[in-house]
Amino acid sequence: MKLHEQRTGGALASPGLRADLAQTVALRAAVCVTSAVPSDAARRVLTLAAQLGYPRPVAVDGLAAGTFTQVLDALYQALILDLRYGPRPREQAKAHRRIEKELQRRIRVVVIVTDAQALTLGALRYLATLEGWGGERVPLVLTGAPQLMASVDRAPALVRRLHAWHPLPR
Repeated sequence: MKLHEQRTGGALASPGLRADLAQTVALRAAVCVTSAVPSDAARRVLTLAAQLGYPRPVAVDGLAAGTFTQVLDALYQALILDLRYGPRPREQAKAHRRIEKELQRRIRVVVIVTDAQALTLGALRYLATLEGWGGERVPLVLTGAPQLMASVDRAPALVRRLHAWHPLPR
């Protein structure tokens, strides 16, 4: 049985998105929110994040950041690290250290990836390993089209972090 069926019993919609987002942040876990109209899922999640006290989440556009390298670029830009350190270094490990250092500096941070169904497996694996304040995992919210769950099912590190899945009704 696929993860999303385990989490929802195969239901078309799951109630309590706000509560699950709050729990996901508290547990430093991950949640997937899918919709036939991916921009609707992104809009709802960004609105709820603001209501939960995260008015400036680290937002990454999955359509623009499909690969691991593009996710590094997108996180570097979203965290405005170019102002602190200059352009993203070519060395990926150095860019990753700068990203994690900034995430660790921010106590209340959540990473929201819109259109996450466009991410490669390498990009999903990387996002699953991000650490923030206190060396704990960064809360991660993936939004996108229903096929997002097929991608998440292929990333075991992300599956282990997944707290909930919410398919939004049409």
